[in-house]
Amino acid sequence: MAKYMVFDVKSVGLHGPVYAVGWVVVDETLLELDNGVVWCYPPKPNPKTEQEDCSWAEANVLPSLNLRDTVRNTIYLMEWFCGRWKALQDEHKEIYLCADVPWPVETNFLSCCVRLAHQKPSPYPLIDVASVRLSAGLDPVATCERRRSELPKYNPLADARQSARLLIEALSARKSLLEG
Repeated sequence: MAKYMVFDVKSVGLHGPVYAVGWVVVDETLLELDNGVVWCYPPKPNPKTEQEDCSWAEANVLPSLNLRDTVRNTIYLMEWFCGRWKALQDEHKEIYLCADVPWPVETNFLSCCVRLAHQKPSPYPLIDVASVRLSAGLDPVATCERRRSELPKYNPLADARQSARLLIEALSARKSLLEG
């Protein structure tokens, strides 16, 4: 049975430095097998381009994070994530890395992981939840209701849980379309 590691990254703006990543591993029945979140304080913003994005992060994301999950900086965050991904690959024969609308935040994060944290082999393939939803006839960018485990909004673990549920629902809907 396939496993899916669905992750969500928070960065300062869409192209700025990463400060948090959350993930959940589920099987095809949405059984949660693993989860985690690591974060560091966002770096000091570039006053010309990033102050508003840092203020947004401080107001919306940081209050939902637990201090016990902090790491020193983005490099440690990437190394921690890469280590967890490698361990999950070793543990599960068939596991896919997934993110909802991964461009630009998650893809930039993975690119940095490869360059800075020396992630080998590169995470491949990266499954886009929105594309799977589109292939199942669902709106790929719809705003969907959240379950209790998918709250608070903007928490990277809660957002990863919602994306995992949307992925499994889309895979089931696509399978029904193909069979029907």
